[in-house]
Amino acid sequence: MAEPVKKQRKPLSEEAKKRKRASDRVKARTRINIGHAFSEWRELKDREGSKSDADLAFLLLRL
Repeated sequence: MAEPVKKQRKPLSEEAKKRKRASDRVKARTRINIGHAFSEWRELKDREGSKSDADLAFLLLRL
């Protein structure tokens, strides 16, 4: 079976790049890096039945 052809993305305009950078900066303010604990985080999330990372974080903060 032949592999699907990947479409090349159209280069972003300068204005689009600025909007994306601004959006990324806003998102970055709420991100944390849990490094090696990521796999344990996912296991706990599954065990607790949390649908999102935010739900699990909220649960842990309330303990």
